[in-house]
Amino acid sequence: MSKIERICPTCGKVFYVWPSYIKKGRGIYCSQKCMSIGQSTKVERVCPVCGKVFYTDPSIIKRGCGIYCSKECRDIGNTTKVERVCPICGKTFYVIPYQIKKGGGIYCSNKCKDIDRTTKVERICPVCGKVFYARPSKIKIGEGIYCSQKCYGIGKSTKVERVCPVCGRVFYTRPSKIRDGGGIYCSKKCGGMARTGERSPVWKGGISFEPYCILFNKEFKERVRAFWGNKCPVCGKTEEECGKAHSVHHVGYDKEVCCNDNERLFVPLCHSCHSKTNYNREEWEEYFTHMISIHGGKCYYSKEEYEELMENGL
Repeated sequence: MSKIERICPTCGKVFYVWPSYIKKGRGIYCSQKCMSIGQSTKVERVCPVCGKVFYTDPSIIKRGCGIYCSKECRDIGNTTKVERVCPICGKTFYVIPYQIKKGGGIYCSNKCKDIDRTTKVERICPVCGKVFYARPSKIKIGEGIYCSQKCYGIGKSTKVERVCPVCGRVFYTRPSKIRDGGGIYCSKKCGGMARTGERSPVWKGGISFEPYCILFNKEFKERVRAFWGNKCPVCGKTEEECGKAHSVHHVGYDKEVCCNDNERLFVPLCHSCHSKTNYNREEWEEYFTHMISIHGGKCYYSKEEYEELMENGL
């Protein structure tokens, strides 16, 4: 049995652990140090029953707990039923939230549940045009499209004509690929071109071409890198391993941060990790802000501290 890749919720480091450890609720943190930090840094929550603000460990939230502030509120929350509408008979019924969490509470009765499993829906095969019947439960999971295994094979192998929106070239792709949201561009090159500049989903009006604050200079970057031990805090790679100095990333994506009153938050990142921060920016900003808060809100050395380090040869 091979080990499973995990990401430490405290430092973001990738590590590997046996599946049996995960089953026991272990293997969450990469080290004892990160476990102590993760379990001591509590997260603010609001009780859905009484509205009280309380704090709980991130590891408890990960297990699906930490919802209620007390046992009393948990009992109320688990007994207060939620209104549902049966998809078979249309009847309104009530169910405990915990049942919905487990994937239940869909039908008002076992009778309606059985009807859904036995009543078949009329479908038309997209390959041969034949009318056939499929169970609603199969249709829900994306099956029941073809009338037979033969038509399924033809449908998967028969390619559809498409026109590339970038170069205008006619190309052919599988229907299943189109159904999954692909088959738009004729090549990876055209797909890349469609996501650059103003056509990119992360386009911010060309701010990448704007100049940085003059205080964000070589000497300041060295102070940031030195504070983080010249390592990428996400993957742990050193500058020696990468063969070049790490990029200094603006956590708030504000190039004028050193010249205005905004909080100065920086982290040194290797090329691979830095490229990832162009996507899901809000998540990355939250992730790095939490990481810096662990260091007391500090992310770079002052000039005096840096000069002292240089004098001591550190």
